[in-house]
Amino acid sequence: MRIAKVYPEYKNANILVNCAGMTQKSLLLNTREQDIVNIYILNLIAPAILSRFFARSMIRQKHKNANILNISSMLAERYLPGTTAYSSSKMGLVRLTTTMSKEFMRHDNQLIRVNAILPGLIKDTDMGNAVNFTKMKEYGLGDMITDKESVARVSAQLILDGYSTGEVVSVLNK
Repeated sequence: MRIAKVYPEYKNANILVNCAGMTQKSLLLNTREQDIVNIYILNLIAPAILSRFFARSMIRQKHKNANILNISSMLAERYLPGTTAYSSSKMGLVRLTTTMSKEFMRHDNQLIRVNAILPGLIKDTDMGNAVNFTKMKEYGLGDMITDKESVARVSAQLILDGYSTGEVVSVLNK
């Protein structure tokens, strides 16, 4: 596995942020099978494998307070046509987060905290630039917007607070 190749460089890390994601811009009926597979691999399977590898490493190294932060999406909880594979993979990431938080809560007197954030759409990103905001408002999603600073602030709070685990926090600008 490729993870093992980069492990020596990052073996002392005590924070893992799973933030890669692949979006979808077509109705499921029109989405290629390989695109569906790729969305699930990047958005759900890769974070599960990386988290497993990270947790094992933290246990071996006896880190007392390790963190996994998963970046999901508000679309895990809200409906927008043309995002079926993306939305369901991000909801899977939420369930992965809450389940791992229980599994990793105490292992050999170690705490591996696992949390997730659900950011809204960030306008000044590739995905944000591709979105039709008029359509979002038509579907009642006009409030689903955030900014990079808010995402960074909430992420830092979850990582640094020292006790939260199993939290799933929405990040929206109200």
